[in-house]
Amino acid sequence: MRRPWQIWLTFTVSLLVTVAAVGWLSYRALESERAEALTADRAAREELARLAMWRLDSAAATLIAQENARPYFAYRPFYSAGEIRSGIRTAETPVSPLLPSPMLSAENPQVQLYFEVNALGEFSSPTVPSPEFWPRAVPAYLSAEKVVENRRRLEALTQLVSLDRLLAALPAADPPASVEPRVLAHLPSRVNASQGHPGARHPANQIAQSPEQQVISQSALNASEFQARSQFTLQNAANAPASNNLLTPTDVQMTVMRPLWLDGQLLLARRALLSGSELVQGCWLDWQTLKDQLQATIIDLLPDALLEPTDPAHAEERSHMMAVLPVELIPGEVAALTGTGWTPLRLSLWVAWCSLSLAAVAVAVMLQGVLALSERRAAFVSAVTHELRTPLTTFRMYVEMLAEGMVHDERSRSDYLETLRREADRLTHLVENVLAYARLERGRPGARIGPVRVAELLFHASDRLASRAAQAHFMFQVNAPPEVLNSEVVADPAAVEQILFNLVDNACKYARVAEDRAIELQIARDEDRVLLKLHDHGPGVADREQKRLFQPFRKSARDAADSAPGVGLGLALSRRMARDMGGELSLDSHTHDGACFVLILQAGATSMDATPSEPE
Repeated sequence: MRRPWQIWLTFTVSLLVTVAAVGWLSYRALESERAEALTADRAAREELARLAMWRLDSAAATLIAQENARPYFAYRPFYSAGEIRSGIRTAETPVSPLLPSPMLSAENPQVQLYFEVNALGEFSSPTVPSPEFWPRAVPAYLSAEKVVENRRRLEALTQLVSLDRLLAALPAADPPASVEPRVLAHLPSRVNASQGHPGARHPANQIAQSPEQQVISQSALNASEFQARSQFTLQNAANAPASNNLLTPTDVQMTVMRPLWLDGQLLLARRALLSGSELVQGCWLDWQTLKDQLQATIIDLLPDALLEPTDPAHAEERSHMMAVLPVELIPGEVAALTGTGWTPLRLSLWVAWCSLSLAAVAVAVMLQGVLALSERRAAFVSAVTHELRTPLTTFRMYVEMLAEGMVHDERSRSDYLETLRREADRLTHLVENVLAYARLERGRPGARIGPVRVAELLFHASDRLASRAAQAHFMFQVNAPPEVLNSEVVADPAAVEQILFNLVDNACKYARVAEDRAIELQIARDEDRVLLKLHDHGPGVADREQKRLFQPFRKSARDAADSAPGVGLGLALSRRMARDMGGELSLDSHTHDGACFVLILQAGATSMDATPSEPE
């Protein structure tokens, strides 16, 4: 058999390898779950962002459509019906009543100023009337303070932009039908019709993919959404002026309103060809007001979202680009949308680790028990071998001497026979203890457990106890009141006799150096218990021995050789037999004059009429 430290080392290494393997698998499983949760959370956030983009484009498209629908002549403070039909005032233009531009009375907080730039680069605004229209406009449509403010803004706009910059940023004036939507080069050639709906999910989200593949699919889906929104927006913008076709002369051409960022200012502008003369019309938007209104439409989806100006030329590099305005959506921080806490995987891992811990503890306990049992068995074999060798040697020597007639003296012959008888008793006692302990280990109960009088117990056991004490030159004494002798206890007489014999035998072996050669058995009653105290006047039991006093096979071969005869089984057997009868056997630690063992038995009904039998 291997040494215990080798067994424990093997167990520890195996446990560490198992823990490392399970730990690595748990780590990989948690990492996979975390990656899956992040991917799902990212997809959910992208769904919110796409829905927000549709809201933003829908809200801004209203403003774009409104400005696209304005006729060319609305950018003058006043105009006549003749100008509407001919497109430009000439000498032949019939005189008709002047009509006010709708921009004079329009109050739109999103627009700071409406403007028009002619072919000479001169800026004008319908809300800044010239001196000839001043009496008509002020104060009927505009206040003087408002006109002063609009003139200041017109001067600032003149310093900010020029006709050349506007024309460079705007496409050529073609019919609206020729306007093509922006198509990104990297977009898939086929776009599912369901992608045009903000709540539609891409098929890539419906199949299991790796995180990298899901990121690529998400980018493609964002691009597809942007294309769909761009097509939808530009188509509506292109069709918006159709309602004014009846009022627009055939020699007038206008492009779609195009949003522009110029020096940090957001403009809506378009080209217009009026009888061969090119000019630019548009409005100067109040970006801060517009941004606040747009953010208010998505605050329930993305509370921390930001809208930042961006360059439309780099729209393919942006994942959240508006189709209506050159603005990028920054979603900001969004609370985790996927669930955390005790997920099924984490619960399974917790159960697995608990099971592994319990299994490790169980194996360790079982291994400890097996090693302890193995050590006790080895100690028992060594001790029994030593205990058997001595009497067997004596038997062989004395029997050979008697058989060969070497002993002629009758007295010596009698001494040899007495020695053989004592050794036989010693072997018998050893075998009885081993067999009794084996019977209890197998769970077999005692032969007879029932009510029996204390006097009857002493009557059967006193002769054997006194004889064993006499062999060691001790005097066995019994001290019991008559009423206790008449008491009944629930016990097995044979087991009680063997317990008392083991106690007397131990007293004879370990108290042999005592000056007081008395072994006292005191019997008393304590409520529903009967206490049998066996007291000797030897050296007692050392403190370090008391913890393992009732352990079976506690003696090794060396202990058996250096101490009194025995294998260390008597006290363990006696306690097991006492407990098997419902009692207890313990050491009275309060007794310092020798050793005192207390056998506690459950009391039965007391018979006061019976006459106690005196032990011999």
